[in-house]
Amino acid sequence: MKRIFGIMAVTCLTSLSTIAQTTEGFFLSKEGAKMEYTETLGAIAKYISEDYTYQTKEVTKIKLQEDGTTSVIIKHLTLDKNKKPSKLFNKKGFFTATEVFPDGSYTIGPLFFEVGIDNLISTTGYSLKIPIELQVGDSIESGISTWSSKGQYKITSTKTCYNFNVTEECDLTTPAGTFHCYVIKGNTKIDVQVKSGSATNNSIGETTEEYWIAKGIGVVLYKVYNAEAKLSRQVELTSL
Repeated sequence: MKRIFGIMAVTCLTSLSTIAQTTEGFFLSKEGAKMEYTETLGAIAKYISEDYTYQTKEVTKIKLQEDGTTSVIIKHLTLDKNKKPSKLFNKKGFFTATEVFPDGSYTIGPLFFEVGIDNLISTTGYSLKIPIELQVGDSIESGISTWSSKGQYKITSTKTCYNFNVTEECDLTTPAGTFHCYVIKGNTKIDVQVKSGSATNNSIGETTEEYWIAKGIGVVLYKVYNAEAKLSRQVELTSL
């Protein structure tokens, strides 16, 4: 039961985000390219223990669409402390697609940093649309994204983003190297509906999110915090 609570707490804090890409070239536009992130959890860590430590993202296919957009298909996999597929989550991982537009802008969409997916049914919409050029003070186009899955529990999550702006330009050092980043910060409201049998449990959470985005790389650091519930989560790029 504690693990189920932990999964749902992470779900409510998750950035449903996708890696950035620019027309100048982004290594994940190459099939087989891979990134690894390390998780740091706050108060909910005791519920998930060490079964949820790393996430890997691998590009499996690149598709050029008729309208000029590029669809990047990414495989997501959760690993334990030994870097083996987590027993707590789907060992086969799941796939998502992000769209990169002809002008180099791209959307941060559902499920880039998500966990606890058993059988993904669908994803719609986007959280943020990132332009190819960023400056401190810029407002970032926000949207609404959803995902749903059907496993032991039927889960539907809807995320609404608002008040996202570029707040800072700085250099950030991570285990994967030092990157020149733009910090994007804003607020989200997440509505999660969980159905088990005939019972339905709804939960609504409001969070603050921050993204450190490096041009040509994408998200190198992500933070989310829910002050009321005192829940926090950080996802950091550790290898390319």
